[in-house]
Amino acid sequence: MRQYILGDIKQKYLLRTNRQRTVKLHFVHREPHTGSNISICIVAGKQAKVKLQATTTIRSSAVDSHAWLEIIVITSDRATVQAAPNLEIDNNQCQAGHALTTKHIGKNELFYLMSRGLTKDQAWQLIVSEVTARYHNGVRL
Repeated sequence: MRQYILGDIKQKYLLRTNRQRTVKLHFVHREPHTGSNISICIVAGKQAKVKLQATTTIRSSAVDSHAWLEIIVITSDRATVQAAPNLEIDNNQCQAGHALTTKHIGKNELFYLMSRGLTKDQAWQLIVSEVTARYHNGVRL
């Protein structure tokens, strides 16, 4: 049985202002039998604008490697996010995949929670905290 070096990264980025931000992330497999499980969550509220460039590269020397790159995007009505997971694969002896999931927090969801006594900010925070509970830490942009 082969031994894999596994990188398991779960990162959350929060932007709840009217700012613009660009996030660039690059993960590289250089050695054989390496693995990565990258999950990135972008939360954009108000009129935030976020551009995410996330790339996983598997070099020709990284034979028998495994890579997974996932991006989860959560937005409000007026926020925008440009995101795409990218794979750069330099060999054919590996396994790699990627995914992009979006979640829009609309006025109806917020209104429902507000009708139960929460403020708009509390409702937003409740939804975001439930969706992003599996992420260990957060970075405010």
